[in-house]
Amino acid sequence: MKYCPDCGHELPQPNPKHCPECGVAISAAKETPAPAVSKTPKKTGLLGILAYLFLLLILLLVVGLIAYFFMTLPPQPKTLFVGVYMEGPVSGAAVRVYALNNNGTKGELLAGPAYSDENGELELNLSRSSTPLLVESSGGSYYEVVGAGKGGENNSVGLLETDTLQAVAPAGTDALVITPFTSMAAALAMKSMTKGIPAEDAVQFANTVIGQQYNVWSIVGTLPATAYSHDSVSVSTYRQRTYGLLLAGLVQTAHDKKVRSIDFAQGLARDWSDGTLDGAEDGKNINLRDASGNSSALSPSAGLGDLQGGITRYMSSPYHVTYLEQFPIALKQVCADPNFYISTTTLPMWTDGEFGWFSMTAAGGTLPYSWEIKKGSTLPTGFILRADGNLSGTGTLSPGTVESISPPFTVRVSDSSNPQKKCEIELRINIREKPPQLETEAVVCYTDEKCEQSVVSRVTGGLPPYYYAGYYSENGEYPLGLMLWKDGVLRGTPSTAGTYALEVCVIDMIGWEDCKDVTILVEEKTEPVTCTNTCPAGQQQRPAPDCSCYTPTPSCEPGHYSVYCGGRWRCCLNGWVCCGGDCKPSAFC
Repeated sequence: MKYCPDCGHELPQPNPKHCPECGVAISAAKETPAPAVSKTPKKTGLLGILAYLFLLLILLLVVGLIAYFFMTLPPQPKTLFVGVYMEGPVSGAAVRVYALNNNGTKGELLAGPAYSDENGELELNLSRSSTPLLVESSGGSYYEVVGAGKGGENNSVGLLETDTLQAVAPAGTDALVITPFTSMAAALAMKSMTKGIPAEDAVQFANTVIGQQYNVWSIVGTLPATAYSHDSVSVSTYRQRTYGLLLAGLVQTAHDKKVRSIDFAQGLARDWSDGTLDGAEDGKNINLRDASGNSSALSPSAGLGDLQGGITRYMSSPYHVTYLEQFPIALKQVCADPNFYISTTTLPMWTDGEFGWFSMTAAGGTLPYSWEIKKGSTLPTGFILRADGNLSGTGTLSPGTVESISPPFTVRVSDSSNPQKKCEIELRINIREKPPQLETEAVVCYTDEKCEQSVVSRVTGGLPPYYYAGYYSENGEYPLGLMLWKDGVLRGTPSTAGTYALEVCVIDMIGWEDCKDVTILVEEKTEPVTCTNTCPAGQQQRPAPDCSCYTPTPSCEPGHYSVYCGGRWRCCLNGWVCCGGDCKPSAFC
């Protein structure tokens, strides 16, 4: 065979003069081997398939070993922060954390018992946190000021081991509080679970409904202020103060009824368990014993109008120090059907003179939902509610006021099922003066050295006096060894250099706040360096750490020059010389 020497194409026989492929002239075409062409070899045959399967098996084995390694690692403990409160913090309470079974019963013990400190607080390490939690406290003691005279410091109330409070929380929760109101939600959630409601849904539903009824943004996530303590109130937000007032109002109501506060709280939890506030649990009356041992039935209004009356009486007492003038709860029971309920807990506050809007939300039922103001109910002037649940308007305060809470109005939502499901909630519009505005500044401290620096540049707006609180920031680590005091000054002695972050909040007289992140730079402390050498006469020493000696040259006026004369530098007239320790004309030397 003959091939074109230029392109490699096979040439026809006999000898051609030109290549039919590339057209190049062929002189005397010689028989040449076909050019080598690079081709990707194909893996064919049984051997190739077996090799492929072997490699795949090795890969699967490696992946399996890695997965097994991570699955067999001991679970990392999760820290759970817990606070226990009645009228104030409960100290010495034994706290246990359980998994919440799907049938509404107490499951595996995940942590505890651990005991609350004097502030009612503690931390536990959970063995796992992938399940909804049931957290339970028992025993302990706290102060009640109701009926104890002004101050009430000596009225310590001890709780029995059988005096329990509970809270339920979603999986992954890292902080929560236990109060009489979380006990109400726990009872409602666990009873709902016995009716087939999934645990996560039941927990969300119950905490939302109790928060709606009692005007608390998050009953498990809000740390209550102690309504009789100036120290607690001064660094507490509006939401924390209202929660504290709610707890104080419950104690006041129990005192008015002459029953123990914990018994009253447990009675309300039983009343809430079936979702209907009627003084009964599943149709059976709930009885409470007073201090004399007499038994009386729990009133259907105990958790509604009676409790509101207790709050009002407490706010007019000498113990009340929150500076709030009113705190209303819903006097009509909110919709408590776990299959269809309003999932908005509370409305946000409106700022005086500013337009705002908020979208109401619901859960369950059949989409779409339709929202309306119930017939006979009226929205405040300047506000509208659209059918999609959007509530909007501009709040306006009367001259000389700093806060306004509207009369209640009822919002109704309907789903698209046939027949329709309906749910109602009683709400109020809260209008406030412009909150304070905080400006901060970065701080520099040194390791192992006392630091005392203000993080506040200035504050405008709000109602003075102002107080400050510091919290963990998402933008950096907390500066260990340093603490922000109520006056806005960072104090302490840091030990580790680095760049840290702190969330600083200014809180005005009635609990309105503004928060900003502050950068805190901690630098290594350096010892001052001193010079140990001495320079000869006429020379000067450079600052440490250089410490070298040098001969300074003085700056002389025009027509003069510098010269070292008579043991020091002098400025002599041009043409003069140093003579006898002074500058003189050369003729006199």
